[in-house]
Amino acid sequence: MRAVVALWASTHRIVVAKPRWLLIQLANTLNYRAQVLARLANGMKILVVANDVVGQAICYSGFFEPESIPLYQRVLTERKVFLDVGAHVGQFTLLASNLVGPRGRVVSFEPDPLTFRLLRKSIALNKLTNVVAVRAALADVNAVLSFHLSQARNIGANSLRPPAQGLDARSSVPVECWRMDDFLQRNNIPKPDLVKIDVEGAELLVLDGARETLSGPDQPILIVEFCEITLAQFGANCQQLAARLESFGYHLMHVGGWPLQPYAGPHPEGRAINVAAIPPARLHEFAAPSHAAR
Repeated sequence: MRAVVALWASTHRIVVAKPRWLLIQLANTLNYRAQVLARLANGMKILVVANDVVGQAICYSGFFEPESIPLYQRVLTERKVFLDVGAHVGQFTLLASNLVGPRGRVVSFEPDPLTFRLLRKSIALNKLTNVVAVRAALADVNAVLSFHLSQARNIGANSLRPPAQGLDARSSVPVECWRMDDFLQRNNIPKPDLVKIDVEGAELLVLDGARETLSGPDQPILIVEFCEITLAQFGANCQQLAARLESFGYHLMHVGGWPLQPYAGPHPEGRAINVAAIPPARLHEFAAPSHAAR
């Protein structure tokens, strides 16, 4: 049956196509990653897992979390530097590469070896020369840790802790972890203009390893996932995450429309939301006038 699903999925890799419902259901039943070729709304090709929640959104809508796209478009212009921390299959990596142009720079971190393979293939498929993909995680230590892999229906739930949200870890693999400060310094990467952090509960670890990067007058803008369920796996919560970001001087805004609205707390049902951390001097660029004046 796995061979049949693999053959069926391979036909979707030949042309950009929307995966069939039955293909998705069979792949989920078998816990099999059905790789298909999709196209982002900006026209770029991307390899995704058809039965993964992110992959399905890209296949049918052109983007996952489309409400965040205007923020990327505002921040990332020619020659900017973007860090994609928890790149998944690379939607935001590809988008950013297109926005920053050939003189810009994109560094993408993805720990899952299978997902990383898709990321690299999509980078090659689009002939991107301004992207560096790194099979590593960012955290608060430079060390090799265990990385837990989730089921195929939600590969984005992979984490440095066993996946939350009712998903049993399929297996774990060793992964190289870096402090952001050390990685940037060792690889001569300039301070980024925008950092996306979506690491399934390890967000505080990433911030703890990025104190130098997040300090000073040229603070990067951050887009951080807030989710009570995943943070709890690390003994943390959204209130602590918000307080840590505010300790760097950031103003927190909910990424859910345009202009951005002030962050008013986590989702009442514990679901993930995206929060933009904006340096005070730049708040007027992203918030409604009444909020930017506060």
